[in-house]
Amino acid sequence: MLLCTEEAPRAVSTVRAHGTALIAAWVLYIVAASGRTSADDWPVFRGNIRQTGVATSTLGQRPRIVWKFNAQDAFEGSAVIVGGKVYVGNLDKNLYCLQLTTGGLVWKATLGEGIKATPAVAQGRVYVGDGAGLFYCLDAGTGRTLWTFKTDSEIVAPATPVGERVLLGSYDEHVYCLDGSSGQLLWKHKTRGPINGAPVVADGRVLVAGCDAQLHVLDLTSGRAVTAIDLGAQAGATPAVVGPRAYVGNMDRQVLALDWHQGRVLWSFADEPRAFPFYASPAATQDRVIVASRGRWVYALASASGKKIWATRVGGRVDSSPVIAGDWVWFGCQDGHLYALELATGTQKQRFGLGAPISASPAVAGGKLVIGTSDGVLYALGEDPP
Repeated sequence: MLLCTEEAPRAVSTVRAHGTALIAAWVLYIVAASGRTSADDWPVFRGNIRQTGVATSTLGQRPRIVWKFNAQDAFEGSAVIVGGKVYVGNLDKNLYCLQLTTGGLVWKATLGEGIKATPAVAQGRVYVGDGAGLFYCLDAGTGRTLWTFKTDSEIVAPATPVGERVLLGSYDEHVYCLDGSSGQLLWKHKTRGPINGAPVVADGRVLVAGCDAQLHVLDLTSGRAVTAIDLGAQAGATPAVVGPRAYVGNMDRQVLALDWHQGRVLWSFADEPRAFPFYASPAATQDRVIVASRGRWVYALASASGKKIWATRVGGRVDSSPVIAGDWVWFGCQDGHLYALELATGTQKQRFGLGAPISASPAVAGGKLVIGTSDGVLYALGEDPP
C-alpha cells in the first residue's frame, strides 16, 4: 500500500491514431525509446513509457497457473518481463530474475533495503530503487551492479527509461533524470510532496503526479517546468497518457482527465458516496479508461466524457492497477483473488484464489501474466500445461 505521507489525508481517505503510418511510427518510437527487445515485452510498470497499462500479449480463453516462485517476504511492487525473463523486487531485499517459461531462478541481487518499487529494463540494464533511497543500475544478464545513485529518502516509484536517460521519483520530493549508462545526474526537479507514481514520457515531456496534488509537466531534455495542473487532492498513482489526454485518480474519490497540452481539466468522475481513494493507476485505450478504487469498485469510463460504461464490485479494496490484455481486464485484490473481467461489459470471466492480499499489479507478456502476493509468492498464468 502506498501513501503520500505517513498520515496521508483521506487515507481512510496510445497516441491518438490518425492512420496506419502514424500507428507504426508510434510503435517504433516506443520500442526504440524504451529499449524493448520485443514489442511483446513489458519493460516498465504499466507496459510502455506512456504507462497505458495495455498489453500486446493475450492469455487465451482458459489461462491457468503454470508456475509459482517463493520469496522470503512480500511482493509489493510489480514484475516486468523482457526477453523471456521476469524481473521483480521483494521486501526481502532481493531483486530476482526468473525464466518466464518455468519460473526458474536465473540470478538474484541483494540490495540494501526492501524493494517496493517496480523495476524497469532497457538496453540490457535493470533499474530499481530501494527503501534506503538508493537507486541501482544492474546488468540484466548477470545482476551485477553497474552503478548506484543516492536520493535523500526511500524510493517506491517505478523508474522509466527513455533513450539513454532514466527518470525516477523519490520520497525526497524530487524527480530525477540520470544518464542511463553512467548514473550521472542530468537534472532534477523539486516538487512539494513525495512521489509514488512512475514518470510518464510523451512528446518530449515528462508527466509526474505527486503528493502535492499537482500533475507536473516537465521538459525531458532540461527538466524545465512547462506547466502544472491542479489535481484537487494528492495522487499516489501513475497517470496513463493517450494523445493529449492524461488520466489519473486522486485520494479524494476522483478520476480526472486532463488536457496536458493546454494545462486544464477536461472532466472528473466521482461515483462513490464515500471518499475512497484511487490508489491504483488507470489503464487507458482510445475509447475507455479502466479504474479501480479502494471502495471495491472497478469502472470503465468513456475517455471523451468520463461517462460510466460499467461498474463491477469485487470482494475487497483494489490497489492493484488493472491491465487490459485483449478482451479482458486483469487486476489483483486485497481479498486474495486475481480477477479477470470482460472489457466490454465488466462481467467476471475468471477469479483465481492466490491465498493472500494482492497490492502488486499484473505484468503481461509472452502469453503469460505474472503477479506477486503479500505472502511472498509470485504466480505466472498462461495456457501452458502446469
